[in-house]
Order: sequence, then C-alpha cells, then structure tokens
Amino acid sequence: MALRAFADQYPNVVPTSEPDSSAVYRGYTPFKTRCVDRHARGEQGGKVGPDLNRPRNVLAYRTAGTVRAFIRHPEESRHSRMPADPHLDDVGLDKLLDCPRHMQARAR
Repeated sequence: MALRAFADQYPNVVPTSEPDSSAVYRGYTPFKTRCVDRHARGEQGGKVGPDLNRPRNVLAYRTAGTVRAFIRHPEESRHSRMPADPHLDDVGLDKLLDCPRHMQARAR
C-alpha cells in the first residue's frame, strides 16, 4: 500500500493559497502535529474532538480569548477530555489561532 501525502488525504485541513512562510502556516504546523489526530476540519481529520470548521468555525461562536484559555487549560471545562497544553505560550497560541481564522473563510 502506498503512503498518501497529508494534503492529498486531508485537503480540507490544509490551508490554501498561502505561502508556506505565512502566519497561516505557522499556525497550521502545530495544528497538524498536535491537533489533527483529535479534531477534524471540514469533516477531515480526527474524530475525538469536535470539527473546528463545521457546522461553523470555532471562532464564529467563541472568542479568541476563550479558545486560548480552553487550549491552555481544558481541564477547567466541565466535559473536556482534551489534554492540557500549558507550555504553549501566548505567541504560540496566537499562531495556532491564525489557522482557524483563515479556515473560517473556507467554512462550508
């Protein structure tokens, strides 16, 4: 069995029309390594956590501050099984949120 490229397997997860050095890709890289095994975007990716772009993008109904706080300390949320990521600093969280901001325009 041949291995498929990530972008071929999950085209709805990969940002489009952005150079690899853009802010979107700086957020996409940690999402791809830390989050896509649990979260889907556009019905592609993990199935443990919610889809972050369907039926609406997570930033359409949660503020960036709320999402940052949740990512840093999900255990403070009543029903979360998401692992905490307290070592992710504010800059890293901002970069991570650049990707869903971009994906919001691609919500279907």
